Amino acid sequence: MDVTLVDYRERIVKHLIHFTVQTAKNRLSYDKTIISKMSPNCYYLNAGSQFPLCNGVFDFEFNEAELEKRLEESINTFKELKLPFAWWWLQDRTIPKNVDDQLIKFGFSSAGEYSGVMCKVDELSFSEKYSNDINVRQVETSEDHDTHANILSETFLLQEPISTEFKLMLNPFSGNTALTYYVGSYRNEPVGVLTMCIENNIVGLYAGATLPKARNNGVATALIEYALRIAISRGCTMAVAQLMARNMAAGILKRLGFKTVCCFIPYIHGASADSLEPEN
Repeated sequence: MDVTLVDYRERIVKHLIHFTVQTAKNRLSYDKTIISKMSPNCYYLNAGSQFPLCNGVFDFEFNEAELEKRLEESINTFKELKLPFAWWWLQDRTIPKNVDDQLIKFGFSSAGEYSGVMCKVDELSFSEKYSNDINVRQVETSEDHDTHANILSETFLLQEPISTEFKLMLNPFSGNTALTYYVGSYRNEPVGVLTMCIENNIVGLYAGATLPKARNNGVATALIEYALRIAISRGCTMAVAQLMARNMAAGILKRLGFKTVCCFIPYIHGASADSLEPEN
């Protein structure tokens, strides 16, 4: 695999880790380190959440000889905390059958292949105009925060306690300047949301959702382009995102100029992988 693409994969995954850390600090309201290293390039993330993708093990230097030991350590750690978690396959090759079999033996289930996408901002191709029926605004009030949380929960069918966790994680009043939240409306009805996370000169797009009744009207495109324009004004030179297997934003990002540069698979333990991306 090209060295540049390897670098992009690491940037994309580490940006996801950064985003999760920021949201966890919002909810937990503390600066305690929630990420540590199991080895020089293997990261252990504990956001204290019942949503499995918020906790996990990211191993960039996979060592098959250490796999069983790592899995046992991870399972025991999160079991003691009573938290589900994800073990991420981050290598530049298809996961070997014997490794997949080992994960299944330990009680993990695949959540499907995720795509890492990126675009240099000077290569973005924005839409020329939007419908007058669409409006995008930044979340700044308690009412907007409630609306943002409700749309996210309804779209992804989030149940308690995860619904409340996400509302606290995506908290615009925490003082966390790395995160910015947006609500998109169609014909004056709020129907879509997006979260933007900036680290250094990289902007990441996360937690995008549009209510099923309002899809295919351009709201998601407007939200994404609005956030990217703000990121460019703040000096960002690269945009990244991680797309779930059935992510409907893939077509939008491709039209904008995003390219798929890597794939990775989260294996879930302690929760159902089927619940992460419901069909609507």
